[in-house]
Amino acid sequence: MDLGGIVSLLESEKWIWNPNISAQQSLGEFAVKEKNKKASWHLEFKNVCQGWHQRVSGNCGLVYLLDLVAKHDGVLTRYEAYVWVKLDGTKILRSLSPKVLPGIEPSA
Repeated sequence: MDLGGIVSLLESEKWIWNPNISAQQSLGEFAVKEKNKKASWHLEFKNVCQGWHQRVSGNCGLVYLLDLVAKHDGVLTRYEAYVWVKLDGTKILRSLSPKVLPGIEPSA
């Protein structure tokens, strides 16, 4: 996973489950909108299945790991998103990519 150098700033390797569903949904919508803007994708956000967070060292905010569902060309697909939320509330999408599920080969 390439998070633009932020991985070295995470306080631990342990992700903490985040039960705040409304915050997860908001971050999931943000991630899909940002990816659509930056990469000219045409995803339609559906929902976040679950999410975790981890504190960035130096009190620089939190990184959220989201397991989300979006529709692409009429097909529902699971994605994995990493969103950095800085202390001032600024959100930065670090990564959004299709999630590879065990036992299922990604299509070419």
